[in-house]
Amino acid sequence: MVERALACAVVGAADTVEDGIEAFIARHQPDELLITANVFEHAARRHSFEIAAAVRDRLMAAN
Repeated sequence: MVERALACAVVGAADTVEDGIEAFIARHQPDELLITANVFEHAARRHSFEIAAAVRDRLMAAN
C-alpha cells in the first residue's frame, strides 16, 4: 500500500521534481495537477511549493 501511495511522489531538487512531473504528465496525460507537500515545518513546505511553482512556470513556457 505504501509503495502504491508513493508511486507518484517526487522528492528532490528542482531538476528532479521537473523530471518527475514531466514523466507523470507524459504517462497519465492529466488535465490538471494537485500538488501536496507533507512537510510539517511551514518554511520548508513553502519552499517545496516554490520549487513546484518554478517547475510549473518552466513547463508552461516550454509548451
